[in-house]
Amino acid sequence: MKKLFFALCLITAAFTANAGDPQLSGRLTLSDGSNIFRISVGDERDQSADTMLKRIRNLEQAVGELQSKIYDLEREPAKPAQRMIFVCSMVSNFDKTYVDEGDTELEARAAVIQKCTSAEAAMFCKKRPVCATKVAR
Repeated sequence: MKKLFFALCLITAAFTANAGDPQLSGRLTLSDGSNIFRISVGDERDQSADTMLKRIRNLEQAVGELQSKIYDLEREPAKPAQRMIFVCSMVSNFDKTYVDEGDTELEARAAVIQKCTSAEAAMFCKKRPVCATKVAR
């Protein structure tokens, strides 16, 4: 969806940057090789029926091309969101290392403290756990 929004913003910015320049109306080739129809701002002095019909046809063609581009972007497979997990480790007073993980840092800290206290007396597990994040695979 972000790609779609970015593409729309980019196309809108490109069309409005030089909208009044008659040299930029017609077909344009983008950097990706696609050929699009460039919409120019209409002339307020020339509002005859023929001019308006031509302008409407051009707008309909540009909208159709934009729709096709949007559909192509939506068909691209979305990248799965990377799940971050927290990993905490703790060294007891007897230099034994305990490691555990969780969806949040708080869960990971609690899990590693629980692991230490279940293996040793709680008084030997007073050191603060060290935590880091990693991407789940």
